Amino acid sequence: MIKIFPLLISILLLTSTLTYAQHVKTSGAKDVAFAKNSVYFELLGNGFLYSINIEQALRKNLYLRLGASYGPVDNHINQRHSNPLVTIPVLINRHLKLNKTIKLEAGLGTTLVLFGDDADIYFTSSIGTKFLDAKTGQFFKVSFTPYSRNMDLLSNMKLYFGLSFGKEF
Repeated sequence: MIKIFPLLISILLLTSTLTYAQHVKTSGAKDVAFAKNSVYFELLGNGFLYSINIEQALRKNLYLRLGASYGPVDNHINQRHSNPLVTIPVLINRHLKLNKTIKLEAGLGTTLVLFGDDADIYFTSSIGTKFLDAKTGQFFKVSFTPYSRNMDLLSNMKLYFGLSFGKEF
């Protein structure tokens, strides 16, 4: 059906072996967990209309993000209105912690868009600020998410943004 799925699955399986889920002892008495995960809902953003996302640490401050959305296609946008629209954003994000409650994030990746038997890949990025409740792990994130439909990024770039709500653990 779609030749991109085996490649996507292979990349996800290879990168999943790079994650660090163990605790590392420091010279002090505290445990420092390098593996941080988050689950969140993003309105607009890299999934275009909405997406449900998970992020898992690959290394300290480097995260793999995988998301998905599913929905019907409006007849005015696509004549094949019975086919669902599926988007799968995959990004590598870098986090910079400013203090206990604010993080800056930047990432690059792709969003796979599937509708019926057709597929398209969008090159995307994300630059945003995450406001975190340090006690509960809940957060709100505002992101600027430009994307391009083909490799000529600068001439075809579309400006977009996203709002996210979720939890770190």
